Amino acid sequence: MTIKTHISAGVAVAMNRSDDFNQFILDSIHRHLSGDWGEVSDSDMESNNTDPLYSLSAYIAPDGQKIWIKQDCTILTVLFPEEY
Repeated sequence: MTIKTHISAGVAVAMNRSDDFNQFILDSIHRHLSGDWGEVSDSDMESNNTDPLYSLSAYIAPDGQKIWIKQDCTILTVLFPEEY
């Protein structure tokens, strides 16, 4: 299965400004695809584990910025919560 990744405008700007943030995003995508949902509620974790093709994960960068990764079947979207 091929998964298409979309990066929101805000995350793209932050990635262009910082190699460290860029690496954090790549690491977070890997974590998401590996079933490590990061900082989500127990109910979100249970839902993600039940149907990982429709999942939401959340990660906090070393600088404190929070990102979400939302998967809808074969579409993976990386965004800041305020961009939802």
